[in-house]
Amino acid sequence: MGCLFAFLSTTIKHLVILGSVQTSTDPYYYKYKVSEIRFPAPQHGSDITFYNVEMKNENTLTGIYCSPTKSGPTIKQVIFGDLHDATTLHEDPPGVHHSTITHCFMYISSQARQMNPSQSVTVSSLLSNHVNSGCTSLIIASLAFQRRIVMEGKYKCFAPPAVAHWSYTNADQPLKMEDILSHSEMVLAMETSSGTRVLVWYQGHLHIFMRKSYLMKVKWYPVTKIGSESENGQLIHDFVSEKFYHSILKEMKKRDIRNFNAVINAVSDDFSRSDMWASTGVLEKYKNKDVDLVVGEKRNVRLVGQLC
Repeated sequence: MGCLFAFLSTTIKHLVILGSVQTSTDPYYYKYKVSEIRFPAPQHGSDITFYNVEMKNENTLTGIYCSPTKSGPTIKQVIFGDLHDATTLHEDPPGVHHSTITHCFMYISSQARQMNPSQSVTVSSLLSNHVNSGCTSLIIASLAFQRRIVMEGKYKCFAPPAVAHWSYTNADQPLKMEDILSHSEMVLAMETSSGTRVLVWYQGHLHIFMRKSYLMKVKWYPVTKIGSESENGQLIHDFVSEKFYHSILKEMKKRDIRNFNAVINAVSDDFSRSDMWASTGVLEKYKNKDVDLVVGEKRNVRLVGQLC
């Protein structure tokens, strides 16, 4: 059997699918640009079943495709084979005009040309001189993600790894989480012993960030690889799996649902194949009653604090 998670952003119309096994030939993280806000439906008579996951998040739709006979790659080919793979597609942030981004980029380029090789344009100078530079934290993050500028410095964690370049922009001060992400871009949240983890739409992709507190100061760190999205499938899948499985089973036990013991016996700690089958069955049965099931912590998490 095989299963795929599917996440659809209703604002940017990006559809991401995740599988449970990651290999060099099939990374199990794919992004598609869609024209309609709906999930592709399995053909009538197919043994592929689509489970719609009810969540109180109007900006992201979530679903699971499962088949007792088909593998994840086969499900992907059958359901999404006609869609164009947009995993490497770079787009401007929603609500930011392209000319504004171009203005910031041209300003950075002009400043860099006036400097000697040992110098670099700094994030602090761009933000403090916003009137002239036209640069905001969101625009700087977008330019870095698109690799139009290459970041270096202590606080560069929001950007892809640096590559050889004629000029670098120095992240000499941290960006603020609230300046590059809004609450509506958060999909899931989970409290763990090591900190709070959130799944968010960042630069048009799904990414996981972790929040930690140091001496009353909140800091966020990316858990997934920014700039290498196709390699993040397993990490995100494991995060989503744990959230769904444990939340569903916890709620069943709390409500003393009669078949809890039967389901829990079918679920192993390492999230075997039976996990998805049992959990999606429970989800389908109780979804209308438990619309708040998998988003319990989301409302309590604020995307506020410095990056890195």
